[in-house]
Amino acid sequence: TITLTTTIYRWIPSIIKFLQNKGYFKTYYTITDEIETETKDLRHVIVIGYGPVGKTISKILLQKQINVTVIEMNIDTVKKIKLQNIKELRAIYGDASQREILIISAIETAEAIVISTPFAPAKEITEIAKSLNSRIKILVHTTYSKSAKELRKQDSNLIIRSGEGSVALALAKEVFTIYGSTNFEEDIDKIYKELL
Repeated sequence: TITLTTTIYRWIPSIIKFLQNKGYFKTYYTITDEIETETKDLRHVIVIGYGPVGKTISKILLQKQINVTVIEMNIDTVKKIKLQNIKELRAIYGDASQREILIISAIETAEAIVISTPFAPAKEITEIAKSLNSRIKILVHTTYSKSAKELRKQDSNLIIRSGEGSVALALAKEVFTIYGSTNFEEDIDKIYKELL
């Protein structure tokens, strides 16, 4: 019994997550009972994580009049977003790897989903997102080029940028500019594809 209990206990989180992804448990993580139904008919971009990268992406999108729905695990951050009272910016508190959270974010009408934090389980989120909206574009931020390569093997249609790769290529672009290269954008794109 002791041996079995230990083994079963270790697998419980994985089993629960699997069942939740299949729709057996309905767990909503919104601040209030109100589900953001006004998002349902809007074309928008879902941004997962509202750290420095997510915040910057959201700001850029909003400046271009693109509606943004943020999914964030920090309740205080969600409250701060809601206090801004920006009509085009919505925030949902929850785990983006949960099917119900993506449904609440109105993924069916979303144009793209940006996984802005390298700590999010990109593989799980990608699988669920594609099952709910087959035409959605998925953009992923990773810290390391190695993680980017692994995700690329899983799905060649993902748009992936690693912190390592992006910094290296941004610096290379500046060097190309110094040398007067005219086709550096094409060179950089080719190099990035080789890296992944």
